[in-house]
Amino acid sequence: APAPTAGLPAAEDPAVAGLFSALRARRKVIADTLQVPPYVIWHDRTLLAMATHRPATLAQLGNLSGVGQRKLDQYGETFLDMIRAYCEEHDLPLAEGAIPRQEPEVKAPRERSTTPPTGRVTLDLFQQGLDIPAIAAQRQLTIGTITNHLIDALRAGTQLDIDRLIDPTKRAIIEQALSTVEDTSLKPIKELLGDMYTYDEIRLARSIVEYLG
Repeated sequence: APAPTAGLPAAEDPAVAGLFSALRARRKVIADTLQVPPYVIWHDRTLLAMATHRPATLAQLGNLSGVGQRKLDQYGETFLDMIRAYCEEHDLPLAEGAIPRQEPEVKAPRERSTTPPTGRVTLDLFQQGLDIPAIAAQRQLTIGTITNHLIDALRAGTQLDIDRLIDPTKRAIIEQALSTVEDTSLKPIKELLGDMYTYDEIRLARSIVEYLG
């Protein structure tokens, strides 16, 4: 059985648990290839919904919570192929008919912890005027870690001074490269741009594009 996932109930049905584990493994392969965190592909709750409902068509998959049109276009057929193959191998039925549209879960607010999360500390320092290298030096963390904190803040919808995250000229050049290179992984973009641009800058620029939307 797959290891329990933080914040998710364990799948009691072995068939659901097995397919969920297979979908997570497939997601990790894609995430590693694109050099992004797995949740950027799809969250665990969305994978659990796939394993539970076992959609057979893009229309069915599109009704699951967390499946937007962009990700449906990008990854839909890949995950449907895996679901079909798994169900065939394990003699499991696929969904028939329409799957009711699922609305995103509204989470109850959590009680505040007395110790601020590490990403919150980074965000506070950035909003106080420190740049990424200064925050990394003060916190004795890598620039990559600080960059991850700020990218997470962007994805959460936090308003940040974009021009302080990355030099506007560099950002414009990276964005042009992002629109030119069909491969969405970082390596071909880095090879196109050369050594004057870091992976962290490319990740920041890509996140800003997603943030601005």
